[in-house]
Amino acid sequence: GKGESVKEKKKDKEEKSKDKDEKGLKEAKTVVPDLQSINVFVCTWNMQGKLPPDAPLTQFIPIGKYDVYAIGAQECEKSITASIMAPPKHEKWEQKLKETFGEDHILVRSHTLGCIHLAVYIKKSLLPFVAEPQSADVPCGIANVLNNKGGIGVSFSLGVTRLLFINCHLTAHDHNVLIRNADVKRIENGMNLVPVRRKSEATIVHDRFDYCFWFGDMNYRIIGKRTVIEEMVEQGSLEVLVANDQLTKQKKDGEIFGG
Repeated sequence: GKGESVKEKKKDKEEKSKDKDEKGLKEAKTVVPDLQSINVFVCTWNMQGKLPPDAPLTQFIPIGKYDVYAIGAQECEKSITASIMAPPKHEKWEQKLKETFGEDHILVRSHTLGCIHLAVYIKKSLLPFVAEPQSADVPCGIANVLNNKGGIGVSFSLGVTRLLFINCHLTAHDHNVLIRNADVKRIENGMNLVPVRRKSEATIVHDRFDYCFWFGDMNYRIIGKRTVIEEMVEQGSLEVLVANDQLTKQKKDGEIFGG
């Protein structure tokens, strides 16, 4: 009858709409990358004031195995003392990175603070999904002005996901735990990086992003005499070493990285 015909048409319309939705969802998945399938490689290297080596960086950077690469360096090309007076341009280091990553990876952003350097590369096929690349720095050197210590941040959106990378070089020496903690807090509160499309009122920088990767030469030490620590390393007493690690303890006590 007429009623059945109307019902059938409605059913056909609903099935077509469902097929259209499924097709749209499938197409959306091909447009916006699934973060669960994105592999991120992070490395940090204190270069002790030296220029990049002649040997290929592929010895420690596994090219082709990851989608995003964040390469942090400290004391890059110049020593801390030398960089205060005349910061390095990092031209040789950046050229070495460019040669290492080749044409299949694109530099999203690089940033320099004194002799601290951060570069983020991404697989070329993912470049169309990158938006809002930004970078900033926070000096933590003498009087919180000099660039001998501090942090660099690089952020961008990959599809709908907001990513943040922070490379830092914190205050040295065993007894300066509280100063290192203060460096961390200064960096996380002073880093002026805010997503453009999805604004955030969070005061701590890593709370403004979906994922934060924080690395560098943090200078937290293992409590104890060096000879004893070296002996424990040889014995494989890792649990004891971790229990006496300053960074682990400060995190456990809620002094840093609480977000």
